[in-house]
Amino acid sequence: MCRRQWDPQYAHAGTFRSFPPLESGLRYGGYSYLTVLLLSLFLGVLGVDRLCLQWNCMGAAKLLTLGGIGVWWLVDLILLTTGQMVPADGSLWNPSW
Repeated sequence: MCRRQWDPQYAHAGTFRSFPPLESGLRYGGYSYLTVLLLSLFLGVLGVDRLCLQWNCMGAAKLLTLGGIGVWWLVDLILLTTGQMVPADGSLWNPSW
């Protein structure tokens, strides 16, 4: 089950993708938001975005159905840009700074 990564406590000027300040105890995975966004945009029909985020079963299903004939690809792209699709291990996106 995906958890929301966006937290209103850390929102800045209405942005969808905000990062909490670097503190001990927070776990950042090796996932770059920009890389996954580009993978989803160009190879999302093949399920590469889901496979990259370790959603292996869903990535394989997306590959076999060719992104749900484009519908699943579009839904995943919307979920990713709104912050609803996050890494499967629950880690945060790597900060880009």
